[in-house]
Amino acid sequence: MNLRSLLEKYNSILIPRIQRDYAQGRKDNVTNEIRGNLLKDIFSSKSISFNMIFGESDSAGNFIPIDGQQRLTLLFLLLLYGSKTGYVDDFGVKKLNYSTRESTSEFWKFITDANWELDKSISLSSWCRNHNGYQWYWDMDPTVESMLVVLDDIHRSASKQPSSYPNIDAIEFDCHDMSQSGLNETLYLKMNSRGKHLNAFEKIKSALDQLVCTSSESYSTSGFDNYNWGKIDHKEMTFKDCWTYCMERDWIYWFWDENTASLDGTLLKLILAYTHIFISSHRDNIDGTPIAKAKTEIIDLIKKKSWEILSSDLAITPQFYHITSAFSLFDNDEESLTEDPQLRKEYLEGLAKLITDITSANNHNFKAAWGECIDFANPELNYTNKTLGILASIIYFKGKNLLGKDFSMWLRFCWNMVENTVDDDESLTRFCRNCKGKYSKGSTYILTWLRNDMSSHNQDSPQLKEEIFKSKLLGPITMGDNTELTLAVLDAESHILNKGRIIHLITDENLELSHVGFVDKWRNFRATFNSEGEPVDKVKFIEDYIRCADSQQAMSYGDDSEWSIFRVTRTAIKKKFNHRAYGSVWPYLFKTPLGKSELLHRDEAQQAELNVRKQLLIPEFIEAILSRWNDNEPRLRWYYRCFYLYPSGSRRECNYIMIDWYPTENNQWDRKGITILNSLIGKGLISINEEKNNLLFHNATNGISYWTGKEIFFFYCGIEFVLDKEYNLSIVSDNEDNTKQSAIGISTDEAFIAILKNLKENYEEV
Repeated sequence: MNLRSLLEKYNSILIPRIQRDYAQGRKDNVTNEIRGNLLKDIFSSKSISFNMIFGESDSAGNFIPIDGQQRLTLLFLLLLYGSKTGYVDDFGVKKLNYSTRESTSEFWKFITDANWELDKSISLSSWCRNHNGYQWYWDMDPTVESMLVVLDDIHRSASKQPSSYPNIDAIEFDCHDMSQSGLNETLYLKMNSRGKHLNAFEKIKSALDQLVCTSSESYSTSGFDNYNWGKIDHKEMTFKDCWTYCMERDWIYWFWDENTASLDGTLLKLILAYTHIFISSHRDNIDGTPIAKAKTEIIDLIKKKSWEILSSDLAITPQFYHITSAFSLFDNDEESLTEDPQLRKEYLEGLAKLITDITSANNHNFKAAWGECIDFANPELNYTNKTLGILASIIYFKGKNLLGKDFSMWLRFCWNMVENTVDDDESLTRFCRNCKGKYSKGSTYILTWLRNDMSSHNQDSPQLKEEIFKSKLLGPITMGDNTELTLAVLDAESHILNKGRIIHLITDENLELSHVGFVDKWRNFRATFNSEGEPVDKVKFIEDYIRCADSQQAMSYGDDSEWSIFRVTRTAIKKKFNHRAYGSVWPYLFKTPLGKSELLHRDEAQQAELNVRKQLLIPEFIEAILSRWNDNEPRLRWYYRCFYLYPSGSRRECNYIMIDWYPTENNQWDRKGITILNSLIGKGLISINEEKNNLLFHNATNGISYWTGKEIFFFYCGIEFVLDKEYNLSIVSDNEDNTKQSAIGISTDEAFIAILKNLKENYEEV
């Protein structure tokens, strides 16, 4: 079948409202290439087949295409141009009826009725637009625009090859009328213009278009102000007109990815992400599972790749029905988008403003000070909780555009808050609601708002409290000035270890917020770490920390009392900066340059901790520890009055390093096993079993040695003894199972002390 025989069989070809606009004339690079190749083949006299076209017929004898709208429109455009210029006879050009828009029908009537008097010096579209009968608002119709582009291309091709105008009758296709096959319109409603099931984006777009068409008369068009309208005065347009114009142009083109040929999926992910934030900002989760379930299902969708999400079934549960069976916002009919006009208005106006602002702004404008950048056009963008948090800050910014200084400072505040407070759905929901209901009030002058409106309120959030304090330090920025202090604050926030949180640099010795000495602290901090956030000298950094960690909490915080300061990866250090247990260390550590800290001891009751720190600070001891466990950073165990180091990979059945623990200088016997063993070795009374223990470190100055092993084994008078990390002293028997036996029948601290004391006294008597 060809177009002539199709028109002989039916009264007209009716393009229904549900179909997408004619798209073969879009001006993006990809469509240009596809259209150019297609017209080249058509004008080359090649045998062309348009494959299968199918649809259904109605009682009035109209054929309604489901698969084939784009191809049939191109055939009609070829017939139109050929008949108006004398290349072919007109066998039914007026039988095409577009009902997608009234403007499209008006334009087709105009262009088919007009007397064509083409001027070779101008394009066909220019001649058309200069015609008295052309209406200005047709320029807002994407189908009209697309038709004019294709007609221009046909005109150029025909002008170059006037003797080779294509034979339209030779372009054939197979046509299938579903009505004659007993199929009903159910299939039609599920199909798009390519004869395939509607993809996820088309379902959403169709649903949103229906909402816009039925309820947007009073909606504000201010959200479209940042769109590049050119010569068009969009103030004279309705919300519906603006929505349709933008959706079929830059909104779509901006998301095109040439590597994956995906655009709908990326835009769909943004719409769904907006929906998730809209839900989070408006409703509590305590009403039951439907809201939480809807949010979870949206999250599962936006984690997909853009090209994967298009095949997703959005009607996942019965609750997903409010936006024309595409997806649901609320399970309560009284608060659904279709039932609540104000909610629907807020949703659609906010969505229009978001897409307009994002597509009009530079992607780099969504970049954090520490380098993290969000590209909403990236089809592989992973919508993490942090990404959603930043999207919320864009949604609730009340400024005019995203390119000015006001937005820059607002985004700085939001990045700082999101990075340091959002890590799960609950915290994301809390941020979204605060962003909408509280922070957005000062979004266009955030520093002034924090400084004047928020400083008098008690804040539960430590990060918000920090932001309020920093707003006072950054005050000169609002006046256009940059002082050494303001530049240092912004610079410190950008460091990869800080990422907007600098509490460890603006806290004084009394744990109060203070800017005194901040510039020097920042200078020392910057010299301490490299660009990757790791200490430039691990040993010096660890030693400085030990000197400044003069509280038991700072030395051994944790449920199992493990001290992990030897772990100096960026992640480990960042965690310590973020935990208040270690807050007392930083005011002293960064007060001086690396390696210059003094041994701090403010609490006389913590003599034992001081003695442990002194042992760890023996010259070259830290180097020996790190070299022994180079790739498995050691951790220090403090528990029930014993100290020992072990590799972080495992604590059970591992080699460890025992360290003396004694609470006072005068108590010579309590928990001084390593010191006493060294003394007895020096006196020749005992010897370490070197097959079971490896020498870790020997300090020539004080003669102290430390060993690694599962326990410490030594010989005395030909008998092998073992000292474990809990200071139990036992005899190693020579039976087959090599079990340990208490030296005096019991295994207690007192037994160990008594035996070692007896050994020493016997030696002194001799």
